[in-house]
Amino acid sequence: MPTLSTNPSAPVGIYNPASMNWQQIFDFTRRQGASSVQVSPSDALIICQLVSSRIWTAHPWQFTLTTTPAIPAVNGHQNYPMPADCYRLVKAWLRYPQPIAGSSNTVPPFDDPAYWALIAAQLSQTYVQGQDVTIDSPAFFFYPLNVVKTLDNNLYPTTAQRITQITQIGNSGTWRLSRATYVPADQPFELFGQYQPFAPKIEDLGKLLWMPENYVNLAESGILYYLYKANNDPRAGAASFQGGRMVYSGQLAVWMGEVEAAAEEEREGSVDTFSPEDSLGSDTAGQGIWIP
Repeated sequence: MPTLSTNPSAPVGIYNPASMNWQQIFDFTRRQGASSVQVSPSDALIICQLVSSRIWTAHPWQFTLTTTPAIPAVNGHQNYPMPADCYRLVKAWLRYPQPIAGSSNTVPPFDDPAYWALIAAQLSQTYVQGQDVTIDSPAFFFYPLNVVKTLDNNLYPTTAQRITQITQIGNSGTWRLSRATYVPADQPFELFGQYQPFAPKIEDLGKLLWMPENYVNLAESGILYYLYKANNDPRAGAASFQGGRMVYSGQLAVWMGEVEAAAEEEREGSVDTFSPEDSLGSDTAGQGIWIP
């Protein structure tokens, strides 16, 4: 029997945690690729922090994401406070209770359970034209929101079905919906956001790497780049703008290439997720349907 997903914040995957700490990967990289380079403990800490921050911010890695608790929608509000540790918003949705027939927040066919059953069955890829459909209506429906770069003020209140976008307003501590919310007393709804927090600070090289074991090579390549750079070694390479895009050379190109390859592999392997620019999985826009 087809069912509707009740959790857009599906598990992001199972990862093998790193077994090495920052000191171990730093010492290994220096022995293997830059044994003649001498750096102080304080400089080694700075190098590892630079490498960590650059990898973290290069992509909204699934294993770094966290989800907010429910944020109640408030009548007439377009802006909502975001978590204090939010670096960037990746995904958002509105959670809306099962439609009540005759509610001021629903219009036919949105208040007809048979309509939802038919849509869910069709999207399940098991539906045969003309077949009878029976389905248990979920307790909640979810309306995915497209994360966009900017949104203007729009204080004309509207219901959940007509709110389709959200943005993060710089470092103001605010998420803005495409429209102000109208919340009927009989059918309140809530906002959820999935976001990447700020990069962790490395204050002790004895800490384990925050990335999974199969991503440790990204740290190794980055540390080698900074060791070359510290020694004024031309193998470090450089970055420059050419033809309107960033171009890398040397070890910097190797590092950036590995980071992009890892990010691309994660994008291709994503299930039931969507990023600010790309929509993955099946959804029916504006109808509160979410099918993994």
